[in-house]
Amino acid sequence: MPLAGQSEVRDEGGLLVGWPQVEEELCTGCRACFERCPKGVYEWDEAGSLPVVARPMECVPGCEQCVLHCSAGAISLQQEEAPAAAVDG
Repeated sequence: MPLAGQSEVRDEGGLLVGWPQVEEELCTGCRACFERCPKGVYEWDEAGSLPVVARPMECVPGCEQCVLHCSAGAISLQQEEAPAAAVDG
């Protein structure tokens, strides 16, 4: 079992990746995740004053910069199977 944020290739050909997830009720709008992400996974929702996971497939396995710098603990990396289009593409 991989650690949060790490990838694992499965026999079925799918990828298990750490998808960033924002818990909106915990987010303080500090922008740490948005500013620290080296791959631009997040866009900033000015109206809601919180990050939006806009490009989850760009998330770098094992990076976890967004999780580490979120002082509110509002970001987690969920282990899920990647969409078929992302695996095949």
